[in-house]
Amino acid sequence: MYIVIFLIIMFIVFYLFRLHSLKAKLDDPIYVAASLVIYVIEQDIEIEVKYRYFILEQFLTFLNLSTKDLKEVYSASYVLIKKRNAYESYAEKIKATVQSLTFEQRKSLDKLFVRCSIFNEALTATQTERLNAVRLLLTQCVEPSQKILEQPEWCQNTKLLDGLKAEIVFLFKQELSTQGATTSINLPNFPRIVEEQATTEEALLNIDGLYDYYRQVGDVTEQANLAFYEVSYFYWMRLWLWHPDEEESISFPWYDTLASMMFFISWLRFGFELENFIDHRQGWSLEAHVSNGVVFIRQLDDEGEELTNISTPYINLLQSINEVEQRVQRVAYLLFQKGESTPFYYWNGD
Repeated sequence: MYIVIFLIIMFIVFYLFRLHSLKAKLDDPIYVAASLVIYVIEQDIEIEVKYRYFILEQFLTFLNLSTKDLKEVYSASYVLIKKRNAYESYAEKIKATVQSLTFEQRKSLDKLFVRCSIFNEALTATQTERLNAVRLLLTQCVEPSQKILEQPEWCQNTKLLDGLKAEIVFLFKQELSTQGATTSINLPNFPRIVEEQATTEEALLNIDGLYDYYRQVGDVTEQANLAFYEVSYFYWMRLWLWHPDEEESISFPWYDTLASMMFFISWLRFGFELENFIDHRQGWSLEAHVSNGVVFIRQLDDEGEELTNISTPYINLLQSINEVEQRVQRVAYLLFQKGESTPFYYWNGD
């Protein structure tokens, strides 16, 4: 009888100690990052083994941990979410820890969420809702800047467009020049609105056709013994902001990879309170500003002439960008799985 009572007491003591230990880990940004990822992915079931290994691999890349620490972080984070409902129970504590992250840590964590969300063909409705909520949390947890950004004068002449969309397209070319000779490249044979490009939605529905196109380019590159930089333009993508019912749009002609697009996207997510966005390239300029829940964007030519000046609700545009980034990362990952590794690493700047 005494042994049973002793064991029960020991169990309770261990339980309370474990719970206190887990709560304490919510002060550590590494554990919070891992816990939030698992919160998005798990859905009241055991995470399948191959998914767990994929998450661990991403943790290893982004959290910079030893293998031993990696397993501890994963195990503790999984218990926090699975057994203690940490995200809901300790939301304010988690939020406070997230607020302590630097700009670079916040970008890295957001990228980690995307990588872990592209493993499955599609997230469930619950997982999608959680992903959107957590990514919004990262944005909302940005510490307000002490300096007040003055609204540029050009914002007074903007055209407000409710429903502005973001899209990333894959650009295609039909000819590859090698040492004076020209090799024809067959364009993908799947249906698309524009022949020489494919949207992320079109690409997701036709991964095999997209893979065949890049495989041709890879074969010619290998046969002609070309360096990657000589054919990198075959892997270009383009970010667009457009409206279904209006002619106005914003193009980013100098952003050829997802990594380069993140210059603007990361500013929109985490940097808009620190400074206005300004990027001047040869023949093109882009300026942007966020205030009162509205993002203002204008595009100019090389002579400073304004080509487009539009504005749209901030949260709506951010949500559209989040969705298109997730789709393009999913496409890149599927190509990588099929064996075409170059686009995955080139597009992400890894």
